[in-house]
Amino acid sequence: MERPKGVIILAILSLLGGLLGIISSLLFLLFGSIGTVGGFLAGQADFTGTSFVMVITATIGLINSIISLGVSYGLFTMKNWAWTTAIAIQFVYVLTYAISLLNGKNIIGSLFSIGIASLILYYLYQPNVKQALDN
Repeated sequence: MERPKGVIILAILSLLGGLLGIISSLLFLLFGSIGTVGGFLAGQADFTGTSFVMVITATIGLINSIISLGVSYGLFTMKNWAWTTAIAIQFVYVLTYAISLLNGKNIIGSLFSIGIASLILYYLYQPNVKQALDN
């Protein structure tokens, strides 16, 4: 079966997102580590401070970015696990932005992100896409 064009687009977007995410996560990790170590050396180590939160956030972002690269590879090569992983990621995005929306934070951005994730879910559940990735 021929690879659907939308799958190629999702693979490219996942690749770009993964690469940009790795770069930004590494920068956050670098600057967060500098702040945490600097605070420790100055005798003001506070593992609940902004620097420590940056390190945790950067680590989660790095893991997410690596998963995005894997999904990109899986979509390009039409692996059935890529469909499952992409679905799971989009559900996590919808849940995350729904929680953000319920907290009253970034309402417009949350609604936009929920809409995009929902469109991607709708597309991935199309019979021709599901069949193409179910080899």
